Amino acid sequence: MKHAHSTYLFVALIALSLAAPSIVSAQAPRIGYVNVAKLLKEAPQTRDAGERIRGEFSPRRDELADCENDVEDMSNRLRRDRSRLGEVARERLDRQITKLKRSCRRLHDDLREDLNARHKKELAALETLLEGIIEDLAEDGQFDLILSGAALHVSDRVDLTDDVLNILKRRNSGGSSERR
Repeated sequence: MKHAHSTYLFVALIALSLAAPSIVSAQAPRIGYVNVAKLLKEAPQTRDAGERIRGEFSPRRDELADCENDVEDMSNRLRRDRSRLGEVARERLDRQITKLKRSCRRLHDDLREDLNARHKKELAALETLLEGIIEDLAEDGQFDLILSGAALHVSDRVDLTDDVLNILKRRNSGGSSERR
């Protein structure tokens, strides 16, 4: 029995020694990390999208502000002139104010809905751009795995966030000769 046990041990050691060179020569997987939340916050494309959206929705915001100012002016007039207005005039002005408030609320709701949809569209476009850049970076840098999301610790050795941010900055400043 003792002899059988040592034979198994001998065979295991030979198998391990034969496998050792391939284990030693095997390359460790190359892993990277990208902080997507930081990229979405700091990318110049985010700032540009915000400016585009502000410009695009500025006329509608102005229209809403005008509507709200009209409601305030009419309400002030009703308070100020309540005693001088006849009952019919007061009721008519009160109905106009109510109607205008509803109109302002609709403008506000439509604006908010369209603004949210536009933000989502811009975010999706930026996420697509990031995916392409990260894929290119993975291929060019021969990475086996690139992670994103919550991490307790990420060393500078594997953190690719600044590299991706630099690519975004170059692309935003006209360096569109890069792939994708």
